[in-house]
Amino acid sequence: MKNLTKRICSAAVLILILIYLTHDTTATSIRVVVATLISLIIVWEYSRLFKSRFCQVLFQMLFISLVFSAPYFIGFLESISNYFFGFLFLTWVVIFFRVLTNKKKNINDFLIFIFGYLTLLPFVGSLFTIIIYPGILLYAVITVSIADSAAYFVGRRVGKT
Repeated sequence: MKNLTKRICSAAVLILILIYLTHDTTATSIRVVVATLISLIIVWEYSRLFKSRFCQVLFQMLFISLVFSAPYFIGFLESISNYFFGFLFLTWVVIFFRVLTNKKKNINDFLIFIFGYLTLLPFVGSLFTIIIYPGILLYAVITVSIADSAAYFVGRRVGKT
């Protein structure tokens, strides 16, 4: 099986799992278990980017401990959420320029570590938010659909095709 075929199949399976998780008849405990398993698989896959076995294990242990301790810091996280969003935005800008300007194939384990946390922690938080409030996924899909349709019509109107 080719790499692209594997990616398409895994994307289809993940989409079906996401639909199952956001369905109202699914028990909340099943949702949490499935989301936790997905998160652990993602963290394990990401940790394989490290060259050092020590960094792989340390990344997984710290990530799991941060996810398990997150419910105890909900008030603090809500109070700094605006600043955290700005920090994440700047992080993505740094990652973008780092990817554009870096010609080397190998990246420092420290950068993989930091960028992994700043990418995966918001993802896991968003995944559990979608499980708790399944309607948010519908709003996101509607927003993306409207933006995509509007971009298509503006592109047809303004573009040279």
